[in-house]
Amino acid sequence: MEINLNQVSYRYDSHSPMLFDKINLQFKEGKVIGVVGPIGCGKTTLLELIKGMKLPTSGTIQFEEYTIGKQGILGDEKTFQSAVGFLPQFPDNKFLYDTVEKELDYVLEKCNYSPMNRNKHILQALTMVGLNESYLSRYPFSLSSGEARKLSLATILACNPKVLLLDEPIIGMDSNDKKSLVTILTTIKSRYKKIIIIASSDVDFLSKVADELVIMKDGKVLMYDDKKAVLKNEKVFKEAKIELPMVTKFENYVLKKKKIQLGHRTEVNDLVKDILRTLQ
Repeated sequence: MEINLNQVSYRYDSHSPMLFDKINLQFKEGKVIGVVGPIGCGKTTLLELIKGMKLPTSGTIQFEEYTIGKQGILGDEKTFQSAVGFLPQFPDNKFLYDTVEKELDYVLEKCNYSPMNRNKHILQALTMVGLNESYLSRYPFSLSSGEARKLSLATILACNPKVLLLDEPIIGMDSNDKKSLVTILTTIKSRYKKIIIIASSDVDFLSKVADELVIMKDGKVLMYDDKKAVLKNEKVFKEAKIELPMVTKFENYVLKKKKIQLGHRTEVNDLVKDILRTLQ
């Protein structure tokens, strides 16, 4: 299973310049891909193109039997929408019902799940995001920001999409919620072999959860590679005008000043263990 962007160009209207100009990208199943870059670089638009919410000015996006081109989505659009789940930046203002259970039941009804099976799938979706059945009777707008994000993710996971597109998913989350989301996404990736694409300005978060990184600036792809390879390239981060993760900056500092190779780490605790081992 792959998503292929073939010579994709996009402009907002005929009077605006090209945001994307003939970009080529390939995303494979079982991977978490982080898309990072400064505000306005095209991260959100990239996800919206893959979801079919926006159509390319030229070029195509291919996913299994579906093709997205300037004329629209070629293939069964309803099936496509179920296969590609999209979590927008501010999903919690889109809740429609007065309980969590009704919210999830509505989503499953849209995905043609039979009423007899919905309760099971509702509980499964909640469990996947770290919530439990005590939330079923809760009013969605009474949830904390982190809980609301988890519920929004559950509404997408309920229909078992093959692709997850997450736009700035950690906005409003505290450190515990961020750690929880990393665990959730890592579990989903390892168990279900989905394609997970996350657009985020938080490089520290992406360094923890992503397998691959796409660095963007002004609608251009500056680099797309394995996470370790990208994080080693300080030059591309400077060009994109984004900061390296804090842990990576410290590793680089130690290497330059002390000539000590600590290796790639994403967690401070792991880095501390590396330092202690080096000192011993």
